Amino acid sequence: MKVLSQKSDVFPWVYGVCEAVTSDTQWAIVMEFVGDSTSFKSTSLMKALASGSPHITTIDCFHIILDIAEGIEILQKNSLIHNDLASRNILLYNKGPRISSKMFDLGSVCTAEAPFDVFQLNNTDKADVFDLQQDHPEHAPELYNINTPPTFASDIYSFGVIIEGIAANKALMPLMDISGPCLHSRPDQKPAIGKTYDHIELELID
Repeated sequence: MKVLSQKSDVFPWVYGVCEAVTSDTQWAIVMEFVGDSTSFKSTSLMKALASGSPHITTIDCFHIILDIAEGIEILQKNSLIHNDLASRNILLYNKGPRISSKMFDLGSVCTAEAPFDVFQLNNTDKADVFDLQQDHPEHAPELYNINTPPTFASDIYSFGVIIEGIAANKALMPLMDISGPCLHSRPDQKPAIGKTYDHIELELID
């Protein structure tokens, strides 16, 4: 994570590790606080959309998904798959006049060369798939197939779910146009992250 945070501020800055004093684990990662510097409270994108606090403007929405797209692009350039990309793992903070975001919870990251089905979705009984998809819509449908490991495309699907959630909450139809291709049922038909990033930028300019 420290290497990623040195590449972009869309990842939390990691200072190092220290001996844990209030946990059963031996060591703890020391990273920057991301959130309201006055109340010292962190707010995820999921919580902000549900509660309406902080207020997220239309411009904020586009900048937030640009931040996420940049994070995905950096992960992919380093041959990494996030594997648990969801609005609950995106923290918000004020960056000048607008709200920005940082990508958290990289504990499920795996390499593209050795993808790992960390949630064991491949082993899901068919009878349970529907309930799991309702509880965790961010998981790409193909991950429930036998011998189908996570890929860059499954992260793109998760990104599409995040965009779709923002679009539905804020009634932003242009975001639906961006999320649609990301949610394609076929992994090989999902857009590359660079193409999606460019699409977001074009909508922001317009």
